[in-house]
Amino acid sequence: VAEVCDCITPGAWYWQTNLTEKSVTSTAEVVGMLKLCNSRQANYLLNVPPDRTGRIPEWLVRRLEEIGQEWEATKPVTPLQRLQRAMKALDPARTPENK
Repeated sequence: VAEVCDCITPGAWYWQTNLTEKSVTSTAEVVGMLKLCNSRQANYLLNVPPDRTGRIPEWLVRRLEEIGQEWEATKPVTPLQRLQRAMKALDPARTPENK
């Protein structure tokens, strides 16, 4: 299994005092990397460093929420989901959830 390690703060794995909402990786870029990793069956590790107090700032939490919402809205269908949909289309009574 492959793994891609990335950081939401480009260029560093640790907190930087000059970070702003505009200086971190965009939602679209992270979701794009998630899709690429998913298509290649690779894990995606996204580092989100805490600030000097040990907490993740609210604006970074919001970015992670945006990433989650975008991913949920666009994530690909798995082979199992594809099979389940095909089975349901052929015979709704024989789908796993109707057993």
